[in-house]
Amino acid sequence: MKSGNVVFYKQPWVEGRNAFCGHRSGAMSTTPIQMAVAYAAVANGGMIVQPYPALRTQTYDGKVVQTFEPGEMKKLDMPKEDLDQLVKGLSAVVNEPGGTAYWTVRSKLTKIAGKTGTAQVVGRKICTSNQEHAWFYWVCA
Repeated sequence: MKSGNVVFYKQPWVEGRNAFCGHRSGAMSTTPIQMAVAYAAVANGGMIVQPYPALRTQTYDGKVVQTFEPGEMKKLDMPKEDLDQLVKGLSAVVNEPGGTAYWTVRSKLTKIAGKTGTAQVVGRKICTSNQEHAWFYWVCA
């Protein structure tokens, strides 16, 4: 990304911000559904699937009116070796001692991989200080 192509917080983007965003320390704006789609793509071997808010709609008596089938949107443009490394790292978060979710998320029933993080709330009138909200995205095998 070249400096000045993007405006963020009314300031031109500078290349130094790329490293902070890549290391999860910089400003990033995303929704939970966007993150779910991204991590599902990693779990699906690179296949990005259209999310649906429901599997089906039905009447009160249980008659199915419409079903929603996810379809492939596109593939991640990422070399397989890089995708494999990403999966290995996400697995380590949960399954290796020292992983940030090792003591809280591991399961004996299924293999879990994931990413821990925080979302900061800054600049809202209801907040008296910088508040952080923990989040965790996971995939199960």
